[in-house]
Amino acid sequence: MVAGILAGRLVPVAMRRGVTRARRRGRIAAMLAAARVGRRGQVPRTVALTTVAVALLCYGAVVWDVAGRNQVQRAGADLGAPTVYSVQVASAQQLRDAVRRADPSGKQAMAVARGLYGNGAKTTEVLAVDSGRFADVAYWQPSFADRSPAQLARLLRPAAPPLLTVRDGTLGVDLTARTISPDLTLVALLSDDRRGQRVVRLGGLATGRHRLTGRVSGCGSGCRVVGFDLYRGPDAPARIRGDLTLTGLTAGGRTVAPMNRSGRWRGVEPTMDQPVSTVSAAAGGTTVRFDAPGGEDLRVLRVDAPYPLPAVSTGRIGRHRGRTAGPGLYGLDQPYRIVARAETVPAIRNGLLVDLTYADRSAPDGSALETPMRYQVWAAPGAPAGLRSRLSAAGLTITGTDTLAAHRARLARQGPALALRLYLVAAFVALLLAAAAILVTAHLTARPLRYELAALRVAGLSRRLLRRAGWREYALLLGTGVLVGAFAGGVGAALAVPRLPQVTQTGGPPPLWLPGPWWPGGALVASVLLLGFAAAVAVGAAVTRGRPERLREGAT
Repeated sequence: MVAGILAGRLVPVAMRRGVTRARRRGRIAAMLAAARVGRRGQVPRTVALTTVAVALLCYGAVVWDVAGRNQVQRAGADLGAPTVYSVQVASAQQLRDAVRRADPSGKQAMAVARGLYGNGAKTTEVLAVDSGRFADVAYWQPSFADRSPAQLARLLRPAAPPLLTVRDGTLGVDLTARTISPDLTLVALLSDDRRGQRVVRLGGLATGRHRLTGRVSGCGSGCRVVGFDLYRGPDAPARIRGDLTLTGLTAGGRTVAPMNRSGRWRGVEPTMDQPVSTVSAAAGGTTVRFDAPGGEDLRVLRVDAPYPLPAVSTGRIGRHRGRTAGPGLYGLDQPYRIVARAETVPAIRNGLLVDLTYADRSAPDGSALETPMRYQVWAAPGAPAGLRSRLSAAGLTITGTDTLAAHRARLARQGPALALRLYLVAAFVALLLAAAAILVTAHLTARPLRYELAALRVAGLSRRLLRRAGWREYALLLGTGVLVGAFAGGVGAALAVPRLPQVTQTGGPPPLWLPGPWWPGGALVASVLLLGFAAAVAVGAAVTRGRPERLREGAT
């Protein structure tokens, strides 16, 4: 409004000076237009009205465009990918294997497991993805992080010792016990592809060199070697001690893995002052030592995933790089190594992005999830329509489908989007009213104007020259309003957009502040065309009816 009032006051002053310049240069059309604008009493009101109407429309177009772009970005960040299938499957490993069978290219679909831990403001979410496919499938914007998704994926999946698997048959362990308390039994811990735990009893421990064997069953398709544990018997003392070296691991008579490699086996993380095993590797094998008065956890675990687990943090979780602790994929706490931080991770607000395979392997046994694990398949942009049927054929039960377009439509039905839509309609109506006001003003002042034009025709000026003068007059009036209004609307939008709610929920990716060219440009073109049409009608009517015969009627 202020810009319109100022422009309306300044235009007549400038035009009165413009009359002299135009007369001196012999530009008759420009002189007539400037003289007309300089003395018309309706000029301040017309310029102010036009400025306000154009400012409202340009402001609305900028805000609408920015809000729409932010809603698209928010929809992608909330959903994670253009298409998301919710699936039922027994385990994360089966999900990953099924998706890889359905999409051997690795560029169309990605297995995703989501675990939610805590509630309210302390909620933490673990997003586990098949990281080799993350860069091709996940929705991503450069503002999400200072690294590309491909770089983040490489950080999440460094090299790790190979997975050890065994099948039904005999499992044997060669060991040498230098010191061992009585009535202790060594067992092997296995995990099937459904994450089902299997325990194989290998035999009692005694000093000396031994080969302990047990029978593996229920692992026809292969079971992962998780590690070893010690069971107390009824005659075991309260305080147990041991010093033994594992020298070989065999399955079905063949060596499964050498035991003398550093970094392949480890003890568990102690809880408070809980006694745990000390594990070290040397040329002779992997040595395990313990001295436990009770309440111990003496498991020796196979290292088949990076330890601690690499993670990318977002939100309030893991604000600094380095080692930290947090809920694992199934809710129980485990150590993490924060390798990067992102402003936004697709599909989660506060949590950790990890590799699905490594997260499944390194997660502690058991579950502490307040909500069930969610398994999903994310589909890349341009994924073929047959992907859904291929996923079903691979053994996945699809229970739901969500798309970026559907989520964007839901955001568009929220209060902020509806309010912006209503504002944009009101702004366009204001522009229509401004155009109508120009026509009404032209009609009310038509009689004296036609007399002036008739007199100028008698003086020898052509109709073409008078029409050009009329166009210049309205170009000065309306052009000033359009330019000042567009500038005022843009400035107002720049000040208001950072403070306007664009979706109902807080959080999400860093907002975009700059509009694209189409909506603001469209608002400017609409203003020029609509006001130009009103000017054309007014000028055409005045020049056509400003015939010399009007002089007989007088000025009023």
